[in-house]
Amino acid sequence: MQVLINGEQQTIEEGITIQDLVMSLTQLKNRRVVVAQNGVIIPKSQYQATIVCVGDSIDVIEAVGGG
Repeated sequence: MQVLINGEQQTIEEGITIQDLVMSLTQLKNRRVVVAQNGVIIPKSQYQATIVCVGDSIDVIEAVGGG
């Protein structure tokens, strides 16, 4: 199915959760991220229960610290 991930059209499998999507983005494994689905921030506690739907716009932002 087609979704937008960080502004780029991508094809992902149907029924995938936010958790599965983040884990599939290899550059983000073991990193702290914030995920928004259609402009709404999803709490990390809801990643496994939140399904990505056709046409969704998903923004994945990596948390970066520094001083």
